[in-house]
Amino acid sequence: MRLHLQASMDPCFFMESEWFNRSKLYPRQREAIRKIYDIKSIGKLYEIILAWGRRAGKTFMGSQLLSYGLYQLLQMSNPQKRFQLAPNSSIELDAVAKSGKQSKRTAFSQMRARIRTNPYFVHLEETGQIRVLTEEIRCPKEIYVYSLNSNSGSSVGGTCWMVIFEELVKFDEGESSKSASENY
Repeated sequence: MRLHLQASMDPCFFMESEWFNRSKLYPRQREAIRKIYDIKSIGKLYEIILAWGRRAGKTFMGSQLLSYGLYQLLQMSNPQKRFQLAPNSSIELDAVAKSGKQSKRTAFSQMRARIRTNPYFVHLEETGQIRVLTEEIRCPKEIYVYSLNSNSGSSVGGTCWMVIFEELVKFDEGESSKSASENY
């Protein structure tokens, strides 16, 4: 219980602890996570843009944020009630890339790997409480994590709690359903 309390209050603990994600965060990543989860921002709608260079850990950060977001939702007794949604409404966390193939290989893939080694999620999967599939993760409380392509219609119908865009700058330009502006 103490571990869950600490993990729910400290995302860096969740990401680095041997009881959860077992990852090594660099100082820049730790600083970014602390800013993202600053106590003053809880409950507010906002966006984060990681404009780091190549090989700086943007995909790694996306996978960390997705897994922590999923953990947060699963810790809530009734997330639909908390967010004033209709009972049994689905809540999504989406990893979106220009192509479905890229989406499966980047943040979503890393998140799946993280879940498969995180003792908390391993227990949920072993007891049948979550199902980790190729392009989605199905959880109790109507919570889903999806790997999506840049067709803006691919996420229609659900309530998105978190979206990680992979290489948004490489999405199509203009007003097509695959454009960065339509997806955003």
